[in-house]
Amino acid sequence: MSTLRAERQLVSAEIAAEVTEIVCELMDLEHFELTATSPLSRYQSGSREPAEEIAATLECAFGVTFDRAAVARMGTLESVCLALEAALRSKRLTAR
Repeated sequence: MSTLRAERQLVSAEIAAEVTEIVCELMDLEHFELTATSPLSRYQSGSREPAEEIAATLECAFGVTFDRAAVARMGTLESVCLALEAALRSKRLTAR
């Protein structure tokens, strides 16, 4: 059981690092400017909502699909990571 928990934490850390990199690149931010709970809307820099742009990029990068409800919940870096983890879990279950 502890091995499974450790594996999940490792995957989560890797995903969080990749997501942080992608979000910082899209929003033209440095890593220190973005916290897990900062509202992404405060960094909006284009005509698209940050969550839509982030979701589209993550869909391409990870080969997943987000439904509208998941995109609507992507208000912080933390919620983006959670949505991606759920989409990856769903993808793994579907592949079985």
